[in-house]
Amino acid sequence: MTGMLSRLAPGASIAPDAILLESRGTVLVIGGDAAMTEFVSALAQSLKVVVFAPGIRALEGVPESVTAVGGRVVSLSGTFGTFRAQAAVPEGGSRDIGGFSANADGSFDLILDLSATPLLSGSVTPLGYFASHGDQAALAAAAAELSRLVGRFAKPRFVDYEESYCAHGAKGLRGCARCLDACPAGAIRSTGDYVQVDAVLCQGCASCTLACPTGALTFNRPQRGALRRSLRGILDGIIEECGTAPVIVAHAPGMQAAIDAARLPDRARTFQVDALPAFGEELWFEVLAAGASGVVIANGPGAPVEEQRLLDTKIAEARTLLAGKGISAGRIALAELGALTAAVEAIPAHSTGAIPYTVNEAMRKRPAILAALDALHAEPDVAGAPVQVPAGLPFGEVVVDRGKCTLCFACVNLCPTAALLAEPEPEPKLRFSEAGCVQCGLCETGCPEKAITLGARIVQGLSLRAEARLLHEDVMFRCIECGTPFISRRLLESSLERMKDHPVLEDQGIERLKTCPACRQRATMMN
Repeated sequence: MTGMLSRLAPGASIAPDAILLESRGTVLVIGGDAAMTEFVSALAQSLKVVVFAPGIRALEGVPESVTAVGGRVVSLSGTFGTFRAQAAVPEGGSRDIGGFSANADGSFDLILDLSATPLLSGSVTPLGYFASHGDQAALAAAAAELSRLVGRFAKPRFVDYEESYCAHGAKGLRGCARCLDACPAGAIRSTGDYVQVDAVLCQGCASCTLACPTGALTFNRPQRGALRRSLRGILDGIIEECGTAPVIVAHAPGMQAAIDAARLPDRARTFQVDALPAFGEELWFEVLAAGASGVVIANGPGAPVEEQRLLDTKIAEARTLLAGKGISAGRIALAELGALTAAVEAIPAHSTGAIPYTVNEAMRKRPAILAALDALHAEPDVAGAPVQVPAGLPFGEVVVDRGKCTLCFACVNLCPTAALLAEPEPEPKLRFSEAGCVQCGLCETGCPEKAITLGARIVQGLSLRAEARLLHEDVMFRCIECGTPFISRRLLESSLERMKDHPVLEDQGIERLKTCPACRQRATMMN
């Protein structure tokens, strides 16, 4: 994916939405055998080459300018311009080999891995890392590419992150980790309550933005608003032209020729997306609500396995949500290139008149999904029975065991989406708005009384879903001395039960706990 790098002219600055990468031209070549000498010689003409391979010193034809070390590299870290390497040592273990690099900081700018089993085997490896996998043609192409990767380069920053929408964690507890599981490049890491995207490792697959249930992660090349405008143009054009409800066939770059050769039905309209997962489920539902018969995602070759798995999962989720509304689940499909025509033909056709749904370009992911789903219902504000969905979908309810809940409101303090709401006064109440719940599990994990469980479902109807319904309530206990309400009755009872054998409750300690903080302080000062 080095094609995403743009070489910078001397003194040139980079755009605000890009990052600067620099290669000083030091490449580490790992492993291999005698067949690699011609490639090493070619690299040495434009790069500073360090070779680490068993027996390398015995090989003939290695240029004198090449630093040849007879060791075995066992681990790599870093990315373009900042790779670090560890080599095995005779006494056991490993050590950093930065001392052999021509770079003062001991890092390597580029890596050519000729090992029989490459050290980095992920589906998306870092920029600047090349592995031949024993393929001579791939090795020749890598050698040619490496020679061009010297200098300053600009790389796009593909993903924006707003931590205020993130449901990853709270107070040290772990909640949603969907983006970490989805990223094939390992570019996302947990920082505790939030996540951090490594813009250098990120290579713009957009899987994290499809996996994120809240819209905390958004893809910006192109932005969602631009995709919405393009889709609206396609829909308006075909409906005005022939009054037919189209099927949108979304595909990644490089697939248009193959799709054209498939001769799709006339009602199909292709839609290219730079990164297929950027065409997320909120857009699928919006397209249907705005008049399309269906959406087909063209599954092209070469996509990371993580992306394939994620698309399978999200389309299954979308079908579940459609079926729950009595709508044909087949209106959204994923199809291989050879099956695109059949997938389009399988979507029921219907005529359409005026566009029934207006898209708000600024709407965030979560409300956009719910608004479009509501628009697909004949009477969107009429509540039907909640639809049970498989666990793992970011829709559902919080169920409270009233016999255990003390209304301590720990769950409210943990909830990242404000789905749980506290009413401390005049009498304590715990409320819940289902529209905000993404089933991150933080409330369930963090409840000190273990009084919370999650229930995966989706409520049909805007009013019921947005309602802050009552989960639990209690009365305030009044201070036995001054009568001031200061704690919920159930919380006091729970505290007394927990502390019943504690020495502090001896000598009228129980009665003291039944007084408000002001009276308790006054009693302490008088003693």
